[in-house]
Amino acid sequence: MKKIISLILLCAVISAVFISCGGKTVKVPKAENDMTVFTLGGKKINYDYVKYIFLNTKADFEYGEGSDYWESNPDALNELKAATLETIVHNRAIEMLAERYKVTLTEEEKKSVNDLYKELKSDKAGWEEAKKENYLTDYSFVELQRFSVIWGKIYTHLISLENGIIKSDDKTVLDDVPINFRNIRYVYIAYDKTNKAEKTALAEEVLAKANAGEDFIELIKTYGEDTTMANYINVGYYYTVGSINQTVENEAEKLEIGEISPIVDVKDGFFIIQRIALDLEYAEKNVALFADQYLARRFNEMVAEIEKDMEMVFTDFWNGLTLDDIK
Repeated sequence: MKKIISLILLCAVISAVFISCGGKTVKVPKAENDMTVFTLGGKKINYDYVKYIFLNTKADFEYGEGSDYWESNPDALNELKAATLETIVHNRAIEMLAERYKVTLTEEEKKSVNDLYKELKSDKAGWEEAKKENYLTDYSFVELQRFSVIWGKIYTHLISLENGIIKSDDKTVLDDVPINFRNIRYVYIAYDKTNKAEKTALAEEVLAKANAGEDFIELIKTYGEDTTMANYINVGYYYTVGSINQTVENEAEKLEIGEISPIVDVKDGFFIIQRIALDLEYAEKNVALFADQYLARRFNEMVAEIEKDMEMVFTDFWNGLTLDDIK
């Protein structure tokens, strides 16, 4: 997932009618298409927003693939719809979490969003091109930016030590490490559609060397193409469950300490993973690093609880959706 992740981390959707600007009420731009696609947690989700998620997710699915991707993958449309819905449900659950704790936008925050919108819109040609490239409308942009602010506010509210909602004292975090953290090393080899065969052969060579007992750290230094792993090559890469690429995590979960995975294909690269032991002394000395991941996971767990019970109502448009229905 390339494009959609970078955008979704900044944006999602929130229902709003007005934003305030210097004491003057300013209308949010109207949706280009206000048709309800589905209703989630009592909120109508309109076409403009679904278009943004759907088409960006579609671009991710197509990344590195040939022009016949959709024709040669009959299940791909259903997978695209599922991925689109998953993102929208997740974002709606964050909204509902904010509603539960009465976290809202201030008038100044609303004004900041409006000021950003007006600034970008002042370059008319550039603005229209940016909207086209990212499948946005004026309406969805404002809604998405407002959500990016509310997302940050509810996260900060929940992890605040003063509020005491998600506890993250050193003992709580360190007790969690042996249960919900993992440690791996990996060789990552990137590929694209022009060199996949060549990179596949290289990954097979690296795996053969690893299985023959060659030093895994040296293999990372020689063949690895990931700067994150390079930074943690000696201590290993620590992560909490649910926080990394799901395919990679699933393969890592199968491994015993010291064991090496088969080649893991994540569409734009190959991983060869070695699971290594947790160093609890390292965790104690670097508890703040573990706390950040712990807090993010606990936040996502709270969001997931809302997702699980969310009421969903789908329209005929969504149920019968084809690739050509959203453009």
